[in-house]
Amino acid sequence: MTVMIVDDSIEIRGLLRDLVSPLADRVVECVDGQDFLDQYDASSPDWTVMDVRMPRLDGLSAMRTLHALRPSARVLLMTEFPSLALVQAAQAAGALGCLAKEYLHRVPELLQSGFEGEIQPLPIS
Repeated sequence: MTVMIVDDSIEIRGLLRDLVSPLADRVVECVDGQDFLDQYDASSPDWTVMDVRMPRLDGLSAMRTLHALRPSARVLLMTEFPSLALVQAAQAAGALGCLAKEYLHRVPELLQSGFEGEIQPLPIS
C-alpha cells in the first residue's frame, strides 16, 4: 500500500509516517496541497492523509481539484480545528472523512478498515 501524507508540519508528517509505516510499503510526503496535486499521479497512492490548513493551497481546495479529476481517490482530511461544518465541507469536496488531529492515532485503523466503503464523518471532538 502507498500512503501519501500532506501537511506543512514536518513533525506531523513524521508522526503520521511512523503510524502508517507498519502497513505501508511506501510513504510519500508533501508539504501542501499544490505539492500533493503535483505528485499525486506519479505516486498513485492508495490513501492520502491531508491537513486542511496549509499555505499555498489548502486541503479542501486540493481535495476539490483532485476529486474532479480522480473521484475514486481515497482521502482522509485532518484538522486541528474540527467542526461539523468542516466535516460536511470535507465530504462535499470528496474526502472519505475528516479527523481531528487529536485522533491521529486512529489513522492506521481507519486506513485498514477502508471506512467499509462508505462516506462517514469521523470524531470531531
